[in-house]
Amino acid sequence: MVYIVDFMGEGVFGWRVLREWCEYKLKLRLQLCLTSVVALSYRWLEKRFISSRTFLSRDSSLGVQEGGYVDIVLRQLSPEDGIDIYEMLQRMPGEEHHFSNPVWQMSFGQYREWLREQDGWSRGEGLPEGYVPQTLFWLCVDGAPAGMGKIRHELNGSSRLVGGNIGYAIDPLMRGRGFGKEILRRLLTKASEMGIDEILLTIDKDNPSSKAVAESNGCFVIGENEERWFLTVA
Repeated sequence: MVYIVDFMGEGVFGWRVLREWCEYKLKLRLQLCLTSVVALSYRWLEKRFISSRTFLSRDSSLGVQEGGYVDIVLRQLSPEDGIDIYEMLQRMPGEEHHFSNPVWQMSFGQYREWLREQDGWSRGEGLPEGYVPQTLFWLCVDGAPAGMGKIRHELNGSSRLVGGNIGYAIDPLMRGRGFGKEILRRLLTKASEMGIDEILLTIDKDNPSSKAVAESNGCFVIGENEERWFLTVA
């Protein structure tokens, strides 16, 4: 109990230390109330982004802000990614507009296994039948994760109909501040650097805001059906 009191004094960072200490040193699983974790994480993010000089308004452009600079990085998934990524993925839905987040409701140990699996998939290793290589990325703002992106290296029959080869999702706590446009811009650039010639985005028709984000990044519609639009970029 002494450990718990001491760690709690450090706020969100204390919870992280305590949980990792239990997971890795004692092989225990500390069952935290998800609501408490989200509330604690929100206070930390609110202090870091909303009340700081790097706050992004809904209509602001990214980069140099009136109050200072914002450090934004698109970072590839690593098997060593930690609990900050895990917590973000717990806040994001398991599936939203056909973008899947398999880490939702996973244990921390399962998440660590998933990281190793996804690292292999980026090199085409251990792919299930019918899957294609894909690389995952995190959009990090001032060192904290704010979104998740996927690049499929090629297309197959199913991904031509749903999913395409670029998709993304933003942490619910960070939406409405221009990060969707920014992560897509960086994913398109990264796909080009990876030598992916054919770019396809599929966007559900009940998600017109994502279509607007894609078009603001130079994408244009090349087809549609009753459920979704199909876009590419020049």
